[in-house]
Amino acid sequence: MIQALICMTIYLYLLPRVPLSKFSSPEYQKWGLVDRLGFMYISGFTARWKYYFIWSISQVAMIISGLGFSGWCTTASSSEPTPDWTRAKNVDIVKVELAKSGVELPMYWNISVSTWLRHCILLLCFVSLCCQVFFVILLIPSFCWEVV
Repeated sequence: MIQALICMTIYLYLLPRVPLSKFSSPEYQKWGLVDRLGFMYISGFTARWKYYFIWSISQVAMIISGLGFSGWCTTASSSEPTPDWTRAKNVDIVKVELAKSGVELPMYWNISVSTWLRHCILLLCFVSLCCQVFFVILLIPSFCWEVV
């Protein structure tokens, strides 16, 4: 809950200072390339805090309802198992903001959807693609024998 309040505070602090309406203003059109890119980055940074707030609230709601429980885990410092509530986590703010490349972003932004896509869609498509290639490889010799 504290994380949600921090996210909303940052968003409400930055929003009046970086208004999105500035993109259509004549003043913005006169800026140089570097200034425009900087403003785009800052406005994107500002807009992300709205999503961080919503995902933090949804994480709290899932934990309160019990749906966020993902099992028991033991840490190196304690042999006693502790509850793990990471099933409700949908964004890792620090890892998103400090990502080294765009490849890392889907792993930390909208975690639940990207996990579902990775496990249910991409793996099935890969298996389906492997099956298609296998059948094509099986069919090629039969066509080649008829040509010869």
